[in-house]
Amino acid sequence: MDTLAQLLTKSFAGNTPQTYLTAILLIVLGFVLSRGLRWLLGGIFNSVGQLTKNTVDDLLLSQAIRPVTGIFFLLFWYAAGLLLKMPATLRLIYHNVLFVVGAVFIGAFALGTLDIFFRKVLEPKIHHSGFDTQIAVFIRKFLKMAAIVLVAAITLEHIGLDVLSLITGLGIGGLAVALAAQQTLGNVLGSIQILSDRPFSVGDWIRINGYWGEVTEIGLRSTKLRTRGKILVIIPNNKIAEAPIENVSVGRNLAVNLELGLVYQTTAARLQEAVDILTAILDEQEGVLSEKLIHFLAFDASSLTIKCTYFVTSIGTFWDVQHQVNLRIKERFDQAGLDFAFPTQTLHVASMAGS
Repeated sequence: MDTLAQLLTKSFAGNTPQTYLTAILLIVLGFVLSRGLRWLLGGIFNSVGQLTKNTVDDLLLSQAIRPVTGIFFLLFWYAAGLLLKMPATLRLIYHNVLFVVGAVFIGAFALGTLDIFFRKVLEPKIHHSGFDTQIAVFIRKFLKMAAIVLVAAITLEHIGLDVLSLITGLGIGGLAVALAAQQTLGNVLGSIQILSDRPFSVGDWIRINGYWGEVTEIGLRSTKLRTRGKILVIIPNNKIAEAPIENVSVGRNLAVNLELGLVYQTTAARLQEAVDILTAILDEQEGVLSEKLIHFLAFDASSLTIKCTYFVTSIGTFWDVQHQVNLRIKERFDQAGLDFAFPTQTLHVASMAGS
């Protein structure tokens, strides 16, 4: 017993085993009490949430349980640290770690709250008012990014880092950060331009920078397209803001632009016959709107060009309709003896004088 008493009073790194054991038991007690507090708050918040008809307060209260109990648990870690003797530098690091973990809890709660507010309150109002829901998505992402930056800045400042001086004092690194920030700012401004001008919306099919696909997401930094081959293409918003955009979704219907080149031997009457055949094919084709544009518009280098624009009613049948229309054009033109042109070149050589 004397040996055990001596061992418990012997100092290790400035603290006795009894002090270490007390600190560990305090942390274990904090863990048990935090689990009990989580269960208790779950019941209380559930009862409070049932007093109202909307689900927003229920989600907010349930969202608050984890950060509240997490910070409660951190208080026991803080108290355990006060029991222990440690060097000033180590104690500062210990407190800073606890502060960072607490900031993570608070930041997660803030992000979750923003998500709930925009999904349950703002987005339905924007949808009912007729505005693009991507505006709410953009604002939500922007505020989430701002909240992350704010929490990170406050945390770094608390642990003794001057954020502004750190960035500006990096020399070449600071220049790289500035250039990266300029690129990021350009993408954010590009997304604002997209949402304000609304050249396209999520679900539209667009052609841009050599890509043709369905818009699946308009983000803060980039816009995502999914091509016909299910390939995801990510284009920075500043590139989209500067590029020509062809939105082939007209009134939620996809436009098809078709050019047919006939040989120069084709007479005017035969050209009109070709236009009539195209009109009949599109009138008979299921899945094509009655609105269409078919005209003889160009004397090209090697052909007389008829340009046709028609609209497919459903994206699900878009390529099938094109396939059927093209097959019938080839079949009917062959039957009518209308010849398609191909690139040709005629070389005229003048004869030499006296030859």
